[in-house]
Amino acid sequence: MSANVKIFCACMLIMPLVYSVAWCIYFGMFSVAQFFLLFTRPAVLVYAILYAGLSVFSMVYPDRTYVSYDGTKESAERINKFFDAQAYGYIFYLTINGVLFPFVLGTAAKSLGLSTYSVPAFIGMLVGAIFLVGLSFYVQWLEHLEAWLKFVPFKKENLKFTIISRLLLTNTFTTLGLFSMVVAPLFMPSQGVKDITQLFSSAMLPQIIIGIILNALGFFSMARGITYRVNLISNFSQSLAAGDYTVKPLETISRDDFGVLVGHLNDFYTTTQSLLQDVQESSRVTREVGVQIDKRMRESSEAVNVIVKNIENVRTQMNSQALGVEEASDAASSILSSIESLNKSIEVQAAGVEQSSAAVREMVANIQSVTSVLEKNGIAVNQLDAASREGNRRVQESAAMAEKILDE
Repeated sequence: MSANVKIFCACMLIMPLVYSVAWCIYFGMFSVAQFFLLFTRPAVLVYAILYAGLSVFSMVYPDRTYVSYDGTKESAERINKFFDAQAYGYIFYLTINGVLFPFVLGTAAKSLGLSTYSVPAFIGMLVGAIFLVGLSFYVQWLEHLEAWLKFVPFKKENLKFTIISRLLLTNTFTTLGLFSMVVAPLFMPSQGVKDITQLFSSAMLPQIIIGIILNALGFFSMARGITYRVNLISNFSQSLAAGDYTVKPLETISRDDFGVLVGHLNDFYTTTQSLLQDVQESSRVTREVGVQIDKRMRESSEAVNVIVKNIENVRTQMNSQALGVEEASDAASSILSSIESLNKSIEVQAAGVEQSSAAVREMVANIQSVTSVLEKNGIAVNQLDAASREGNRRVQESAAMAEKILDE
């Protein structure tokens, strides 16, 4: 928590006591020595220690709670509820102290025999000081605390301290405080001896003047804070209206209607910026596609030119082929005439071949006749050869028989 928050918180808790005690001393309800003597009483001393301890705890403990924010929605809800409880709690705490402390001090004054002390008068002075002096520091403490809590998200459902409620509370408390401090001298024994004119001029009029000044300062402080937030929102809106989305989102420095408005403006800013980024990305992609299409069109145009040239070449070749086909047709006609002439020659030759074939057949018949005769002659020769061999065998047998006979 920032140092300013703690300073204003301490002033809010201490300065009403200092202010009210100073006026009581001025009005002669007790002296400075008597006031410090009252703190020697056990009840007053215990109360003072208890008040100081609770005040220090109320300044230290919230710091630990606020820094525990972890970025989750549940954590934000918890901290926003704690902030509301702390804001209302200080009002209740100071008011209770404004009523209870004079009674504790009264018991000590009674035990010391301090007849000039008046519980109603000190209640009026202390409550009035809380509602005037304490409220001025309360407003400053609240504004600085809200500015420090800018890291915690704030939504409409978290709105508890509206501007109207703040103005009404401020006006109500300052009016009650002023009335309480103006009426308080009437209950002081030291002022009872004065007539109403003297009492008004010496006691009530200074309280009224100082109360009006403090009231004006409180309203001036609130008006200055409202004007500052209005200017921030106005400048941010002008930037968006001019199309400048390079500005940073607004910080939620107040947890009131302006804080809700800032949250809505930031949501609008984020959504519009996202849409513009999408449009820019689409434009970039479109340009790239256009470049690619232009490149492809150029390539297609070159391809079409090549195709046209190829078609011209094909047409030229086809014309050349047509001339060749005509020449081939003439050659084919010439070949056909030659084939017809050759066919006639073949027919004449076929007739001659037929005649030659008849002669050959006749020759074959003669050869077959000769072959038959030769076969018959071969058979006769074979028979003659067999007869010759048989005769030769018999001659040999006769020769052998003859030799055998001669030998005998």
